[in-house]
Amino acid sequence: MATISHYKDRQVRLSNEIKKREADAFLSSSVIDMLYLTGFSGEGLVLYLPGEKPYIITDGRYVEEAMRLKDIKLVQIKPGDGYIKTFCMLIGKPISVLCGKDFSFKDAEYIRRHSPLRLIDGSDLMSQVIRRTKSREEISILKKAGELSCEVFYKVKDLLKIGVTEKEISAFIALEASTVGDGVSFDSIVAFGANSSLPHYRPQDVKLKEKDIVLIDMGVKFMGYCGDITRTFIFNGEDNLFFERYQLLSDAREKAIKSISEGVELSLPEKIVREHLGEEEKYFIHSLGHGLGLEIHEKPILTSVNEANRSKYFSEGDVFTVEPGLYYPGWGGIRIEDDFVIEEGVIKKITY
Repeated sequence: MATISHYKDRQVRLSNEIKKREADAFLSSSVIDMLYLTGFSGEGLVLYLPGEKPYIITDGRYVEEAMRLKDIKLVQIKPGDGYIKTFCMLIGKPISVLCGKDFSFKDAEYIRRHSPLRLIDGSDLMSQVIRRTKSREEISILKKAGELSCEVFYKVKDLLKIGVTEKEISAFIALEASTVGDGVSFDSIVAFGANSSLPHYRPQDVKLKEKDIVLIDMGVKFMGYCGDITRTFIFNGEDNLFFERYQLLSDAREKAIKSISEGVELSLPEKIVREHLGEEEKYFIHSLGHGLGLEIHEKPILTSVNEANRSKYFSEGDVFTVEPGLYYPGWGGIRIEDDFVIEEGVIKKITY
């Protein structure tokens, strides 16, 4: 868990960004934003005005949890009043408020009709600016999440046998992740045979057969932070076509990884992968990777479409996946995914 000083450091960075954008406050309904800024994990709103303690606006279900926190201002809504109505009554003067990415149109309309506040789009503020750069403490936690993800995978691999189902393996991952960490980072993908050609496949009652392709995409969450790995292999056998395609993808990935360091354009690694894949590039149907943190998909996004990122370069403290894939309908798919960090200007692998 973050310490009080860590929360204050985060609030100072947010304060500086609010001032830079010529606003007066930041408002978010995101549980992740509340957790990151204050340690509060219930429902409600977080309101932050530079120089003040953050407000947590919540209801009776979460008051006891909120009261355990230090350096916040707790506002409990009255029966019949919602979070937004309470917020409008709390701030009665015409200030400019940056709104987080999960803020609804309905709530924004209510504020415009019932208060003198000026709302500004701040949807990129926490995910793209404040939370993107990980502290040393966060990196240490993410390294542990990656380590635990790998440990659970090797336990899973030992369980594979003819007749076991995708659902049974997925259930084991969930149980083991809850034992060693906080549970899974996301619903695991366990795909046998041709099912592995579907990037977001949901496990079924499909039984494992000899020489099946096995694709397992999984992650363990540790202290709130997400690990994420994918392993693909042939079960009990060899397949020359699989080996050729796997080697092609692996070589492309290694080229991309070697290109990454602080200051490099985020679009470059994916371009390198696609160029190396040649004619097979059309079977690579998603972006190369994504940031990791309290959410499984954070910034930066490793994509050749660089408009996806506010800052278009790798930066110190970025933690992200590199996960190219090839997907052949009716045959199967291959994805190779590990987690990385930019530390001291260079890329370092944090999974194995």
